[in-house]
Amino acid sequence: MKCTWTILSNVDTMSQSALLRESKTVVKSSGINEQALGRISERRFQHDGTVDKSFLRGRRTVAKSFRIDAQALDGLREEANSQALSLNTIANQLMVNYARFGRYLRRMNGMMLSQQELSEFIQNLSEDSAIKAGKSLGKTSPQMLMAAINGGITVGRVVELIHDLSFCANWFQYTEKRDGERWKITLMHNLGRNWSQFITHYINGAFTAAGCKTKYEVTDRYVTFTI
Repeated sequence: MKCTWTILSNVDTMSQSALLRESKTVVKSSGINEQALGRISERRFQHDGTVDKSFLRGRRTVAKSFRIDAQALDGLREEANSQALSLNTIANQLMVNYARFGRYLRRMNGMMLSQQELSEFIQNLSEDSAIKAGKSLGKTSPQMLMAAINGGITVGRVVELIHDLSFCANWFQYTEKRDGERWKITLMHNLGRNWSQFITHYINGAFTAAGCKTKYEVTDRYVTFTI
C-alpha cells in the first residue's frame, strides 16, 4: 500500500536537489562554501543522528509531496515518537543524511556495522595494524569521498567530511573550538585506542592531501586535531 505524504517545511533545497539528481541517476559535482572552515562552529552534528538546529538555520526549505510505502511511514512515525520529534524532522534528517553522504558511500560499496561489531573487530588488531590501516586508507578513501561529494579537496571540504562522518556515519562525536588563530577539532568515541589511531591517520591523510599540516593528540577515548 502506498500513501502520499506532504512535507510542509523542512526539506532543504540542497537535499531536494541532490535527491532529484539521484533519482535521475545523474552524477554531478556540487559546489561548497569555501569559507566552511571559518564557520564550523555554526554547524554542529550530533553523534546520535540528530541535527542541531543551527545546521538548518538560514537554509531555505520547500514543501514537497512524496508517495511512500505505508509500512515505511508507520516506521517513521514510530521513530519520531520515540525521539519526541515531528515526523517532518525525522524525514528531513534522513534526506539530509542520504543526500549529503549516504548515496556516495553506497557507490563506494560502503557497509554498515554496529559499534559492538566494529569494536570486536578492531580491538583484535594490534595498535600498529590500526595505524597502518588508517594511513593506507587515508591516502585514498577520504579523497574519493570528497571528490564525489564536492568535486575537490580543500581544508574546508575535509572539515565537511568530518561533519559527515560524525552525523551520517556515526564514527564519533564531533566538537570544535577556536584557539587563537587555529581551530581545535575533537573526535570522541568509546571504541578504544585502536579506533583512535585509525581515525587519526585516516583523517590526517585527508588534511595532508589538502595541503594542511596538523597537530594531533591521541587517547583511548578521543582524538584532537589542531589545524
